[in-house]
Amino acid sequence: MNSYLATTKLYNCDNLEKELATEEELTDEKMSEIILAHTSTEEAKMELCGFLANTKGAIAFCKTEEDRIKELRQKHERKIDVCKNALKLYLVQNGIQRVGTHTLSTRKSQKVEVFDPGALPQEYYYTVEEKKISLSKIKEDIKAGKAVDGARINHNTSVQFK
Repeated sequence: MNSYLATTKLYNCDNLEKELATEEELTDEKMSEIILAHTSTEEAKMELCGFLANTKGAIAFCKTEEDRIKELRQKHERKIDVCKNALKLYLVQNGIQRVGTHTLSTRKSQKVEVFDPGALPQEYYYTVEEKKISLSKIKEDIKAGKAVDGARINHNTSVQFK
């Protein structure tokens, strides 16, 4: 197989894409069938690797887009905050409550600001207790031969694809 054809097969995995593009939930059994079908030949394995590479790239693109959209949203929120602050001053100084079809109003509120937590008396502190499980301690004890009721070590094999 020439290198062009190999590269094309690596990144052109339409069959696998169609099999995975289903509305129904992909069960382990169904995934096993799909993987078995796509590991039967060297060409099928290359398609599977291409699919994984493409999907990994798509995930990276989505993460980049999420960050870009989050940054854009925050930028717009900052614009609104700046505009509201400027508008608030203008409304209060000029007593304006309506602009066209928009009703504008101000509201007074109070907010406590703690500027020096160390200076506060203890009566203003409260303790939140949260019970957490120490997985590392459980693993350590089980490996040391200690029986831990309600826990066990599961051995997994993971696939790292780069």
